Amino acid sequence: EDGLVPLCSQNLQHVLKYLTAQTDNVSKQNPASEEGMIRASLTLIYLLNLFTTCCQYKWDFIKEKFKNIQGTSEIGKIRLQEKQELIRPPPLDDRLARECYGKITPLVTKMQQFFQDKVQAAASKALFLLSVYNYDSIIGNLTQHMLPHGNPSEEEIILQLTLLQYLNNDATQLAELLKKVDSATNTYKKDKVQFVLARVLRKAIWNWIDNYPIQFVSLCQGSLKLQGK
Repeated sequence: EDGLVPLCSQNLQHVLKYLTAQTDNVSKQNPASEEGMIRASLTLIYLLNLFTTCCQYKWDFIKEKFKNIQGTSEIGKIRLQEKQELIRPPPLDDRLARECYGKITPLVTKMQQFFQDKVQAAASKALFLLSVYNYDSIIGNLTQHMLPHGNPSEEEIILQLTLLQYLNNDATQLAELLKKVDSATNTYKKDKVQFVLARVLRKAIWNWIDNYPIQFVSLCQGSLKLQGK
């Protein structure tokens, strides 16, 4: 791990491809013993956390380049944070991003024999970081139930909504998501779906506040409006 993570500043895609393949291999295992199941779950947690660490390392590596530009005064620190909130790393190859998405998302909702909460938490963090890189690819998969003339099942709606809460939304992306939800109100008529939607939107808004505090302050001060694309 100590030698792998620093490679991510230049070779992130190769590292993620390897980690995704290993995660897929482990998730397909069907150990016969309890010890084997525990080992498989712990390996999944390790690989998913390493995926997150590698994505974060590359993102931080890019942000680090701006640290000396704004100075060390309080105003300089605020301006630096404001700038860093706008920085997104270059997207991964779309095919790789879709492969990562396809291997990670089942682990967010799939039942595990052991360490269910920890596997789910590790997978949701990996999805969050993946959305930093390839948001547009991911959001398209998770808003399919909002498309007009669609006829998704309740299970499909709940699954897509559940995954939506783990994405990294900036102000523009959050506004666009809220617009899509508003235009799809007929999809959310059932009580169970409405409950899930309320929980997901609350989580999405808090994620935005936690990860983009300068944008939130700007909104409160009236210098920013939530406007979609």
